[in-house]
Amino acid sequence: MEEKGEEARIISLCRDITERKRAEVELQANKARLSNALEMAHLGHWEYDVANDLFTFNDSFYRIFHTTVEQIGGYTMHSAEYARRFVHPGDIYMVGEETRLAIETADPHFNRQIEHRMLYADGTVGHIAVRFFIIKDSHGRTVKTYGVNQDITERRQAEAALIESEARYRTLFDQARDSILLMELIPDGIPVIRDINDAALRMHGYSREELLGKPVSILNE
Repeated sequence: MEEKGEEARIISLCRDITERKRAEVELQANKARLSNALEMAHLGHWEYDVANDLFTFNDSFYRIFHTTVEQIGGYTMHSAEYARRFVHPGDIYMVGEETRLAIETADPHFNRQIEHRMLYADGTVGHIAVRFFIIKDSHGRTVKTYGVNQDITERRQAEAALIESEARYRTLFDQARDSILLMELIPDGIPVIRDINDAALRMHGYSREELLGKPVSILNE
């Protein structure tokens, strides 16, 4: 109870948290932008806790393998289960060796990029590029690896199709009965031989090694 003649005082403290709120909003926006960038680039982030043998994935990671966290049952997974679910059996040893090198390396800046076959959730085979880095503790032990996976299946399929197309072209080119000569103008305007088929070689009596890169005029000598 107040004594007569005393004034009641209320003390309040106010703090401007505008900057903190602005920073929190910006952080969330940055996370959203990063997530969108990873999704647009078909990248999936992951971390691996060495001591506990435990991977941690995100939704973008699971999308690469055409599955979801609901179907898998969580964002964490032991390495043996990861290999069984997502790594092609023929590449498990290679992936294991890369993991061993990352754990045993003395280089604190160790990082690698590897490519290997992967298994989609439905069992079909694709190709993946894995870029990863390591974190060491104060004793120089690798305690964590982390990185991103990228589905490169379409690129590999395009490369294979190109190789097949080039092989068909080479076969048709070499087996053609007519003489075929491919020329290119070098900077000084002189046409040089870039390719020549077997029929043309027989006609002129040269080997391919003798003609490639030489001026076309050599055929008139």
